[in-house]
Amino acid sequence: MARLPPALSSAGRWAPGKNMEKWQLERFKQRLLDEREELTGIVDFMEEDSLGISLKDSTGELSTCDNHPADIGSEVFERSKDFALREQSLIALAAVDQALQRIKDGAYGCCDICGKKIGLERLEAIPSTTRCIQCQEEEEKIPDPNIRPVEEEVLTLPFARTNIDADVTALDRPGMPPAGLMQ
Repeated sequence: MARLPPALSSAGRWAPGKNMEKWQLERFKQRLLDEREELTGIVDFMEEDSLGISLKDSTGELSTCDNHPADIGSEVFERSKDFALREQSLIALAAVDQALQRIKDGAYGCCDICGKKIGLERLEAIPSTTRCIQCQEEEEKIPDPNIRPVEEEVLTLPFARTNIDADVTALDRPGMPPAGLMQ
């Protein structure tokens, strides 16, 4: 559970004037409600018009036997893409609902991780965020590129990297031609 920042009142609500003005909070709430309405419309449209129809009905074909497999593959790809887009919209909708609940609870604008105030610029950009920029950057930090996959520990020849690989690959020596072209 995130600790409460010292600027919260004893009742656990944001104290107007110390953190976020009431008019700012209302503006964020309206933006979140508008976004929620838009996302709900997108999800409803996808479920009724594209995903609510069977694949057979959406292609208009009586049989898949006379079609080239690539034709059906394209249809399956488009269908999978629709499922992924709907899933992404549902995730965004859940984030908006969570932000609206945080407004009701008086915790909107407070980072879930460190408990500090989330900057207004960040809230303007992403009203449904629950993390300050520092905690989000820490979460998204790129791991060390030299860490090798754990699967490589169990690989044996001919699939494992060897000490010879380091000497002959062009990737290990930028600017050098591949080993087969060296003279």
